[in-house]
Order: sequence, then C-alpha cells, then structure tokens
Amino acid sequence: MVDESKEKDTTHIRIMQETKADLEAIGNLRNISGYNNIIQQLIAWRYERDFTLEEAVTNNKGSSKYKKIKKPHTAVIDTEIILCWREYHPTSSWGVRTRTEIQSKVKEELRSRGWEILYPEFFKLKGRREGITRYIDDRLKALIGQNVITKQNPEKNDGLYELDVASISEKEWMLLVGFSCLAPQENLQIKILDSRPKKTFN
Repeated sequence: MVDESKEKDTTHIRIMQETKADLEAIGNLRNISGYNNIIQQLIAWRYERDFTLEEAVTNNKGSSKYKKIKKPHTAVIDTEIILCWREYHPTSSWGVRTRTEIQSKVKEELRSRGWEILYPEFFKLKGRREGITRYIDDRLKALIGQNVITKQNPEKNDGLYELDVASISEKEWMLLVGFSCLAPQENLQIKILDSRPKKTFN
C-alpha cells in the first residue's frame, strides 16, 4: 500500500539528464544516496557558505526589516545599474561590468545624489543579505530576467555582466541620464526600458 502521508509531503520535479548525472556524481563522491538527500545536502552547503541554516530559518528579523523598510523605487536602482555602461556608448556595441564595479558605482551615485539622506534607515542595513547590497543584487537578477542585461558566463557564476549597449536608443540614454539627475523624492518612478526579447544564436 502507498503511504498517503508521505505522498502529501512530496512533489514531482523534472530535471535534465545532465543535472541528473551531476547529482549522481555528487552522491557517489560524498557517499549520499537518494536525490532528495543530495539536494538537501547541497542546500545545507549553500547556507553554510553564506550564512547558517539556523540563521535563515529562525533569525529572519533582518530579512523582514529589509522587505518592510522604505527604500528607493526599483526604477532608481535599475537606472543607476544600466548607467554603469554609459561610457561604452556610443563607441561600443557591448560592454562588460563586474558585480563589484556595479555595486560600487551604484552605491556611490545614490549616496552622492542624496538618496541616503532620504532613506537613512535603509542605507544603515548592512550585510550581503540586507540593505543596498541585496537590493542591487536583486535588481541585477530582475534585469537579467527582463533580458536587459545578461551574465557573460552563467555556468560559472563569475560575476561578469554584459549589456547590449547598441540596443538602447539615444533617446533612452538621455532619459536614463535625466532620471538619474532628478532630486531624490519618495515614489519617484518611471519606466524607461521595456523587457527585451531573449537573444537566440543559430
């Protein structure tokens, strides 16, 4: 007979053959049996590298505060991220930036323009999983999802990001620069760039 209580606690997922082979290789290497056990161990290793699983589960005050606290609109962060490639326009079609460069430049621009004064509590939040650092990382992921920017080597996760500079029109560049120069104010938002179609290569 099927244990119905176990059925309620499980779900079915589909994975590629390459992923299946990778999981089996990890299981063999670490002497772990069962795909569920292997995945749980991978999650545990991930948490141990960034922060402990106990902190993630029981000490979520920072995460809760990050979500609730007032912060600049996403359009403000997106604009400053894209403007990290401004120097490539109009001489280059493509440009590459590192995560470190993007984080540093966006933080510098926001602080120099007075956003830290408007949202002091938010800018006081520290750590990779909090405050402006997390916000920039979240928006990088969002812009990748919109096909505005791409990871140069997604399989390596090496923190290199590309922008198709030529895909942004002169008018869009002018709007981005103009929006960036506006004085900080709450609910300042504007949609300048639409999602781009995903590029395909033959």
